[in-house]
Amino acid sequence: MKQYGRCVGLMVMVWAAWYALLIGSGGAVSVETINVSFLRLTENFANWHLLGDILYFLFSQVLLILFLSIIIFWISVGLEESLKIKHWVSILAASVPVLMVIHLLNSLLYPVSITAISVEILSAQSILIISCVFSLLFILLAALRRKLILLQIALVGLALGSVYFLQPQTGVAHFEKKGVPTDQPNIIILGIDALRPAALSESVDGETLMPFLTSLLNEATLYDNAYTPVARTHAAWVSILSGRYPLNNGARFNLMKDSYIDKENLITHALKKDGYQTIWGLDERRFNNIDSTYGFDKVVGPEVGAADFIITKFSDLPAINIFANTRVGKFLFPYIYINRGNFVTYVPYQFNAELINALSGESPVFLAAHFCLPHYPFVNNMMRRIELEDPDAPKTYPNYLSMLELVDRQLDDLVKRLKKRGYLEDAIVYILSDHGEGFPGIDKPMANGNPYASFESNLFGHGTSLLTQTQYKILLARLEFKEGRIVGEAKKNSRLASLIDIVPDIVSSSDLNLNFQTDGVALMELPKQRHVILESSYSNEAVSASRINQLAVLQQSADAYEVDDQGRLFLQENLYSAFSQAKQRAVISSDDVMVALYPEEKESAFVVDLESHVWWPSNAFVPIDKKVWKDNLSFLCDFYKDDMTFAHRELCDIN
Repeated sequence: MKQYGRCVGLMVMVWAAWYALLIGSGGAVSVETINVSFLRLTENFANWHLLGDILYFLFSQVLLILFLSIIIFWISVGLEESLKIKHWVSILAASVPVLMVIHLLNSLLYPVSITAISVEILSAQSILIISCVFSLLFILLAALRRKLILLQIALVGLALGSVYFLQPQTGVAHFEKKGVPTDQPNIIILGIDALRPAALSESVDGETLMPFLTSLLNEATLYDNAYTPVARTHAAWVSILSGRYPLNNGARFNLMKDSYIDKENLITHALKKDGYQTIWGLDERRFNNIDSTYGFDKVVGPEVGAADFIITKFSDLPAINIFANTRVGKFLFPYIYINRGNFVTYVPYQFNAELINALSGESPVFLAAHFCLPHYPFVNNMMRRIELEDPDAPKTYPNYLSMLELVDRQLDDLVKRLKKRGYLEDAIVYILSDHGEGFPGIDKPMANGNPYASFESNLFGHGTSLLTQTQYKILLARLEFKEGRIVGEAKKNSRLASLIDIVPDIVSSSDLNLNFQTDGVALMELPKQRHVILESSYSNEAVSASRINQLAVLQQSADAYEVDDQGRLFLQENLYSAFSQAKQRAVISSDDVMVALYPEEKESAFVVDLESHVWWPSNAFVPIDKKVWKDNLSFLCDFYKDDMTFAHRELCDIN
């Protein structure tokens, strides 16, 4: 046991060295940041659930240390028995092949890891084989020399078990049934985070950036004049599921407390009553608390909680990485498994496999799944490097395109799995983005039609500025499948549409009865003339402009966030009113005219010609038909008339 204790001590020192490298390279928080935020962390997050999650993460690492130490111990025993060398020499020699295997696997599987090294694949594979054979040989020698029959049996079990327990979880469980044909169609909503429709026209090396999605859209009904009511994932998805604007469904920000959100009036409950199995899938849950209480029978995704912000910042260690996507890792590291937020180890096809395994074949399926690959930080271990010749493009834009290319492959994989399992024999499929994304150097600033007025309108990211239309313009398409094939005529519909139109469309395509009113219109019945409402999120450095600094969210918690008794992060209630007052609000009409109200602009509304991309202040000359933009303003004012946080009532009286 003394020699095993030394092996454990060696692994602890290796672990400490990995963490020193992680923190020193900027992969996790710096020491200075920890010092600054320590009081806030202890003041705001000292609750048992959060501490329990962090302690479980530490406990899982202890198990890994003990497991790897056992391997090093038996190799060292074999070396010592065979070569007659000293204890400490045998332990050091035994650790070399073990650590070499860990680092090479980490480098091959997860090249964006901070601890990854550049390796040539064939050479690395040869070294891996030699190291494994070396290790097994000396463990076997130790077993034979000491006549340990149980160890010999354990070796065989370890070899066989590792094939099962340590292989990546990317396949479909064999025991799952295929979808059984029913009288009702399966309803599938597939969301792609931050997909700006303009990116679909991008090409790389002369090839279409998203060939599979493009092929689907070529056979779909494409609504090419569609908007999100709010450019934030959680709020947008509640609007999708309710068919109502954020003002009416209660979800006006990410991370709002459940008590403020109307979770009863969602289509999921009506579908369940109609015999549907309802499934929600999301591969990044830090800012989205949708769960089974929203009417879903099953939820697929990483563990949800404030611990996500800490654990994923301290998880990029070689040993954790190589176990993260295994059957063992699924239980040891629930905050890392299928978590796109942990971009080092996230494998999109693994998330797909979990979605498919969640389906059962006894009833029609309502599947709502959202892919977060195109969200910042635009990095993943499977990404392809893209280089652009445009000198004005920011460095993040090529990586964003790379994420779109990868999510296209993920979408292709999921559709093939759904088709193979029979879920597209009779199905209605919606493909959408929850919001767009603004990029400096790519998006031209909206022109000012009045030379005497000035306003900074070209903010980037998403949810930050209504005058940056690429944040709010979205992809929205509808397809029908029969016998696994797309049916119906492909067409474009340029009438004004919104994410709130999906629920009414589902209802109009079925015999479903809702017990609540929606704000939307069925996509197949879009009128020639209508208005749609948009509103911004609030501006907070840690969560705006899609430049999320995970630890910054925790550090600013004293100002904006709190953790509940379940360990989940929520926006503090006393800030709701102030943040709502700080919202930008706008209305768009079918005339391509937008009227927007900004909290910092008290004397004038913004009147925008979306076709020419020009804005004017309403308190001066506006060349747009006065009746059109004033009707828009009246509609906007009437919509928010009962909102106590609406601070522009004086502008509603413009004559």
